[in-house]
Amino acid sequence: MLEVYAFGSNGNFQLGLGHADDIIVPQLSLSLDVCKGVTVKKIACGGNHTLLLLSNGDVYECGSNAMGQLSNDPQVETVPKWIKLDMKNIKDISCGWEFTVLMDVSNNVWIRGYGPKGELGLGDNITKISTFQNVMSLPQDYKCELFTSFQNCTLLVQRPDGGSMVYGWGSNTKCQLLTPKSKSIFVPTIIHENDSQQIAQVAMGKNFLLLIDDRGAIVSARGAIPESFHLDEWKDKKGLEVYTMWSSIHIHYQSKIYSFGFGVHGQMFDNDYFKKTVMNTTTSKLIEINTGSEHGMLVVQDDKIPGFTVYCWGWGEHGNCGRVKEEQSDDKSIINDYSNLSSKANEIIHLNSVTPPAVFGGCASTWVVKYD
Repeated sequence: MLEVYAFGSNGNFQLGLGHADDIIVPQLSLSLDVCKGVTVKKIACGGNHTLLLLSNGDVYECGSNAMGQLSNDPQVETVPKWIKLDMKNIKDISCGWEFTVLMDVSNNVWIRGYGPKGELGLGDNITKISTFQNVMSLPQDYKCELFTSFQNCTLLVQRPDGGSMVYGWGSNTKCQLLTPKSKSIFVPTIIHENDSQQIAQVAMGKNFLLLIDDRGAIVSARGAIPESFHLDEWKDKKGLEVYTMWSSIHIHYQSKIYSFGFGVHGQMFDNDYFKKTVMNTTTSKLIEINTGSEHGMLVVQDDKIPGFTVYCWGWGEHGNCGRVKEEQSDDKSIINDYSNLSSKANEIIHLNSVTPPAVFGGCASTWVVKYD
């Protein structure tokens, strides 16, 4: 059994709760009686739609279909509750603002929705499509992974010979894909290639991206990189865990989170506060980190207390950083009351489970997956 909890932005039913109110308290969104070992591999969020991928290849979806990003039926404007996609054997999913991209186990990449800046990768004459169309196919022995942001899509390809390539398409107004800048790149185009270096991650902000290799080293930074981030200070360091929000970069390195970028709404992580209020015992461990559009999530385990605790930090405009602990009460409405707009590490939920929860971030939405 797995349970998916959601809170935050919900104006187009993208939390799968059957209503369109922004939520500040985690609510059970989806419960699945799955076979042993089946997990939520990924939750991908567009501006107003959501996809969920299970490790068995099944995909569920909900939210806005205004641009055909979910349903083949043009009369269906929204999908208020989760429905199962009729495609099988999917191994990766990702979403941009108004588009959806999938990859099946045969390394076929499928896309649908709206992309005026080339996000669909189908040429400059196709900016909207309401059924999945194949945008590219790779050899089955290649290891491939999708990464997207606001108006960009990238495909990471690791070849069996040890080399790697990164394809990119979509907006290029900030040179986030290639130099010189251009309004759009309308078809999948190689933006990085190396015969011996394995790129392992593409970390994408709204108008920038970082390439991280299999040693955990940042090898490239392009686009509108936050001014406070300097690649020279990091390029010789290995073992980095890199996370991005739309306007900021966050690097977990040697037990600290280093933040660079826009921080007016609390996006810059406060290590001192976190250490003092959360990691104040020698038995506490940081298990997982993830980020959404302008907020982050943390999973912490304390060996003295059964289970795991989830925290959020950053911009909580839509309730996606939860209600502050001092104001958590069963007699308060679950609807967002705008009481936590800028959040330091804020305790969200404690789960008495044996298996660590998974956390995912969307466009001002937060997702917690509980197992067993």
